[in-house]
Amino acid sequence: MPIYSITKVHNDVHKIPLKAYEKAGVSLPCGRASMVMTRDVDAAFDAWDARGILHDIDTQWGLIPGGGAYSDSNFYYGPGRYDFY
Repeated sequence: MPIYSITKVHNDVHKIPLKAYEKAGVSLPCGRASMVMTRDVDAAFDAWDARGILHDIDTQWGLIPGGGAYSDSNFYYGPGRYDFY
């Protein structure tokens, strides 16, 4: 099934970003039109979920918006760059 139809079929309210599929090791030759299997969607969701948890910890649940709460901290960009909010 193509990625763009996953939210329609599974009624997923959160659109998993393409970057999450890439981080999970899923090949995306056609972008959102790329065909994926259930295990690919699960892997992408896990990658996205893990990143969200790390984001919460690194920003101390919003108290440090740019990150920096631990030594391997990420730098968080504004909207549109594999962001969270």
